Amino acid sequence: PIPSLVAELRTYCASSNLYGCTPSTVQGANLYDGADLPTPVLPFDAVNNNAAFHANEVSSVANSQYQGLQTQLSRRFANSYTFQANYTWSHAFDDASDAFLPQQDNLVFPANSYELEREWGNSSYDVRNRFSANFTADLPYGKGKNHLNEGLVGSALEGWSWSGIVLLQSGFPYEILAPGDDSDGTGATQRADYNPHGTPIPPTLPLQGPITGPNAGLFSFPTLGGPGNLPRNYFYGPGFKSFDMVIAKVTKLNERFGLEFRTEVYNVFNHPNFNPPDDGLGDATFGQSLSEVGQADSTTGSRQLQFALKLQF
Repeated sequence: PIPSLVAELRTYCASSNLYGCTPSTVQGANLYDGADLPTPVLPFDAVNNNAAFHANEVSSVANSQYQGLQTQLSRRFANSYTFQANYTWSHAFDDASDAFLPQQDNLVFPANSYELEREWGNSSYDVRNRFSANFTADLPYGKGKNHLNEGLVGSALEGWSWSGIVLLQSGFPYEILAPGDDSDGTGATQRADYNPHGTPIPPTLPLQGPITGPNAGLFSFPTLGGPGNLPRNYFYGPGFKSFDMVIAKVTKLNERFGLEFRTEVYNVFNHPNFNPPDDGLGDATFGQSLSEVGQADSTTGSRQLQFALKLQF
């Protein structure tokens, strides 16, 4: 629908009470059904081609911008010790990150296709800070090393190595949505109204997840006839912290064969990493993260230990 027409309809209905119509009924599916219902809520159709309910069109009209700073430190020490660290600060902007596979808690389509400038904001993949580091240390003991290169003790300490990966990053941005309230007359989900000085609402139900987002008392549904004032991707979800390591020993059986024993530990400190919080205004779990970030193989994100024995030849 054309937003100006919808605004006029709401004003007209409020003043004339035609067909029992009120401003609250000039929204959602009523705009599309119009006068076609057996008992219409509206006296006439409010949209063009209302037989096509929420027809969608995808166009290549998006714009984006990226600003970044990348640094790297790499050092190889004596005795087979290596260390590498990377830090990236970046800020990505766009008005459509991915219309086919959007980031969690992001809209698929614009809130209003007639006003795409309102979509300009933080990209859904905007990670402002990311630090990663890795290290490898081979113990200097055993045959061919500087210490204990012979004898029983040297054989026991031979072939041991320790390596690890550290990853620290800030969270992904997400929307605060006001579902079910077609305040802008577009038929699309709108963003909420934001008042940073609002009164927080204390939780009345047992928490189903940790509170990682703002309080629902800071938001309200947009008033009829206009969009919410909240920019796109204004808030950021929880950050991510992980430390994985491997302790391994390689034992030479003969010139051809070797036996490697590995202990792999994922999320060594068992630090919980949570997904973005529930962003649907009006949900009982609004502002709470209801799931944890798992491993890339879809297993739990909690600490994991696994052991492996490999025959090398």
